[in-house]
Amino acid sequence: MDILVMSYISDGVEYIPLIVPTVLIPFTMLSVALSVVAAFIAGLFGIKLKTEGPKQLLELLLKPKVLFMALVVNILVYGGYKSYQYVNNLPSFEWVINNQHQAVSQTQSNYANVLHRPNKALESKLLPKTFNTIKQQWKVKIPMGAFRAGAVSGNSLFLGADDGYIHELSVENGLTLRKFFIGTIVTPSPIVFDGYLFAGEGTHDTHHARIYKINLASGKHEAHYTTKGHTEGQPVIGEFQGKTLLFAVAGSDGIHAIDPYTMQQVWHQTPGHMDAAVRIDNGIVYVGTGREKGDSQKHRSYAIAYDFMTGKEVWKHEMPASSWMEPAITNQHACFIMGEIYFKTKLGGVNCYDKVTGEPQYSILNKEPVIGIPFVLNNDIIFSDLSGNVCRVDTNKRTKKWCFDSQVTGKHMTSVSYDSDTNILAYTTANKGIMFLNPTTGKLLYHYLPTEEQGKWEKTYASAVTIASNWITVDIEGNIRKLSLEYENTL
Repeated sequence: MDILVMSYISDGVEYIPLIVPTVLIPFTMLSVALSVVAAFIAGLFGIKLKTEGPKQLLELLLKPKVLFMALVVNILVYGGYKSYQYVNNLPSFEWVINNQHQAVSQTQSNYANVLHRPNKALESKLLPKTFNTIKQQWKVKIPMGAFRAGAVSGNSLFLGADDGYIHELSVENGLTLRKFFIGTIVTPSPIVFDGYLFAGEGTHDTHHARIYKINLASGKHEAHYTTKGHTEGQPVIGEFQGKTLLFAVAGSDGIHAIDPYTMQQVWHQTPGHMDAAVRIDNGIVYVGTGREKGDSQKHRSYAIAYDFMTGKEVWKHEMPASSWMEPAITNQHACFIMGEIYFKTKLGGVNCYDKVTGEPQYSILNKEPVIGIPFVLNNDIIFSDLSGNVCRVDTNKRTKKWCFDSQVTGKHMTSVSYDSDTNILAYTTANKGIMFLNPTTGKLLYHYLPTEEQGKWEKTYASAVTIASNWITVDIEGNIRKLSLEYENTL
């Protein structure tokens, strides 16, 4: 045990008035602190302590009046915190949204329907071009970034952003044409249908989120549909036998089929947590479910098919992992990607089922979780995984044709884009630019990473938007670029 010796020298003589074991100092300080706290609490309740010390504090805290008041205070504090969380995670008030939209100007742009990312594409018979370089046509910045890609309609790019707006930008020069106020983070890509803009909102903490309907001619917020969950999944418009429905997923509040003209509910199902947008094929609606943060046991993951008109379950199969993106529909099969985001696992892949009967057909396993939106190219499935790999599955031979390792680090949540004009795949990585690939062989054709003069490549979660040999990207900091390819013919 150390000894603290306090001494002084006077007239050449050393005096030692006090010797204190240093181990006692912390206990002394703790005792004094408890005594001060005891005196303070006692004063609050009008109690006078005869002596000071921890014993009196304990006696005070065990008094019924003090225990009751402590319980009340804790309930009030906890209730206030939960109330703040509840209100903070609500969408914006309706009157605020309407007031903001009154100031939106009109535009003379022409709009074409952009319902959703196409599920199928026919691979061009042309060989991919040999590229000399990538030209950055323009680069602009909006106040905050975007998590998902925008939608191009006519000469406009509609992009939902973290600042609570849907930004309408000119495809030609990147200038902002209009902004549509939502108020909450606009996570999903918007869609355009019949002169209207439809978009969801929120993150996983958002509740009672809405699907908004905005009149593109007037710029006004015309109507909305309210769920009990978050609507960060891609909204989808589908048509079957003359009936048009808007489909929205809402987390734990499941799937909603909505009349896009009246914004009234047609049917609703809650089979599990849904962030994956739907795919529609011949009167069947296909969708997958996933497991949320901290939900390692409570829910299971399913591949599900519903009747378009009624919402009646056609078939349902449990999957070994979550399906966070919409399925890919081939000529005979509905193929669901699988892979966890919130749980550490190496399990990933694609599960394929008969489109009509739901009978399991085959599975393609992957060493990493598959989280990119899959699409079908000449009846093959192309997907990307969490580690930045891109693979093509031969659905006839039921095996992988090729896999491209982008050799990047970290997590990558983007999907692969395809441009039929150049017969090129574009894979936007989180931190290392864009990889342009040959769709037949999976070979790297060009790796684009901007120079210092072009601006740093910030973290990116949104896939590239393809527009006739051009690509538009957006990152989490709000930088938007339009890129074009300069190439030589190799035919």
